[in-house]
Amino acid sequence: MDNSYDVVVVGAGPAGLASAKSCAENGLKTLLIEEHPAIGTPVQCGETFHVSMLKELGLEDIPFNEPKNARIYSPNRKMIEIVLQDGVSSPLVIVERKILEKSFAVKVANLGVNSATERFSYEISRRNPMSQSLVDIFTKTPAVDVIKENGFVKGVKVLHFGEEKDIISKVVIDASGPNAFVARKAGLNVYRNIESFDSCAQFQMAGINIDGKTAEIYLGGVAPGGYVWILPKGKGFANVGIGVSGNIGNKALGYLESFVENDPRLKDGSIIETNVGIVPVGGEAEKLVSNGLILVGDAGRMVNPATGGGMVFAIKAGLSAGKVVADAVKNNNFSEKKLSEYEKIWRNDIGKKFKAFNALKNVFLSLSDKEIDDIVKAVGKIQIDKDMTEPWYPMLKKIVSIIVKKPRLALKFGKVLPYFV
Repeated sequence: MDNSYDVVVVGAGPAGLASAKSCAENGLKTLLIEEHPAIGTPVQCGETFHVSMLKELGLEDIPFNEPKNARIYSPNRKMIEIVLQDGVSSPLVIVERKILEKSFAVKVANLGVNSATERFSYEISRRNPMSQSLVDIFTKTPAVDVIKENGFVKGVKVLHFGEEKDIISKVVIDASGPNAFVARKAGLNVYRNIESFDSCAQFQMAGINIDGKTAEIYLGGVAPGGYVWILPKGKGFANVGIGVSGNIGNKALGYLESFVENDPRLKDGSIIETNVGIVPVGGEAEKLVSNGLILVGDAGRMVNPATGGGMVFAIKAGLSAGKVVADAVKNNNFSEKKLSEYEKIWRNDIGKKFKAFNALKNVFLSLSDKEIDDIVKAVGKIQIDKDMTEPWYPMLKKIVSIIVKKPRLALKFGKVLPYFV
C-alpha cells in the first residue's frame, strides 16, 4: 500500500466498487479499502438486481435466477399476481451477491492491466512505471480516523494488517454503509435517528417447498412498517427476509422466525445463512459532499424509502462520483463547492424520485389493513407482454383507478398521485 493516492474509497460494497471503477477509468490513482476480510460479505440485502445494470458493468455472465412471476399479498392474503408472458424477460433478477461483488472487484482491480488505451498506459507510466493497475484493493483494512487540515479532508488513517498507517489523498469517498464512519468522523451530519431506519433480517433457506420462479411479498402484521420477501434462487432454495420499522426496535429476527414457523412450506427447511442489519429509509442525506469528501450509497442514505432497495442507486452514485473527482483533480480544486457538482447530478437524476418514494411509503403506512386489501384486490392479476416498455405501469394504472373511486383513499393519496400520474 502506498502512502498517497488521488482518491481513497472507504468500503468495497456496490457503491465503493463503482466509485473505484469510475475513478480508475478517469485516470486516477485509487485505493479501495474494505474492513471485512472478504468482499461481498456479509450479505445484507435480498439480492435483487437490475439486468440492465449487469450489462452496463459487464457482469451479465454471473449466475442469477430470473423470476417469471411475482405475488404481493395483503394483510388478509388478497393477492396481486404479476405474470410475464412467454418470451418476456424480467427487468429484475436474483443474484448471488458474493459472486457479483467479487466479480466486480476483479474487474476493478484489473483496470489498466495490459490496457490498450493510451490513457491507461500514460497514467500508469506517469505515476508508477512498475505499477500494473490504477487501483489498489485491500480487505480487512478498516478506516479508523480521518485526516483533516484547514477544514479539508486530506485522507484517512487505516489499520492495515495490524499496523496503523496514514494515507494521504486529494479526495475521500465514503462508501462505508449505514454507519457512515468517514462522514461522521469528518463532522458531516448524516441522520441516525432510529425511526429513519428499517431493521432487517434474512435467512438463506434450502430444502423448502417454494416455486423457483415466483417472487413473493407479504404486507401487514407479519412485518410492521415493512414487508416479508421470499426471493427464489433456485429449486428449493430462496432468500427469506424481512424489514420492519425501526420504531419497534431490534425485533426483525423474531418476526422472521415467526413467519417461517407459520409457513408450512418453510418451517422444515434448513437455514444455511443468517444475516441481520439496518437500512436507511429516510431519504438521502441532507448533504452529500464536504471539502475533500463525497458520500455514496448507504453512507449517503441512497436507499429507496418505499422498498429498501439501494444497490443500483449506489452504483449510479459511485459512477458519477468518480467523474466529478477526476474533474476536481484536473482543476486542483477539492472544495465543497466544486464537489457539489456530484450532489447536483444526484438530485437532478435519481434523488428527485426519492421524495415521491418517501411520500408513497408514508401514505401506505397510514392505510388500514382493509384499505390495503381493497387496493390489492382491485389490482388482481396483471400480465406483462413484450410490448410494454414500462412493465410496472399496468399495476400503477389499476391502483390509481381504484384510489380515485374511493374518496377516503383519494384524500390520502392526493399529494402522492402527481408524482406518478
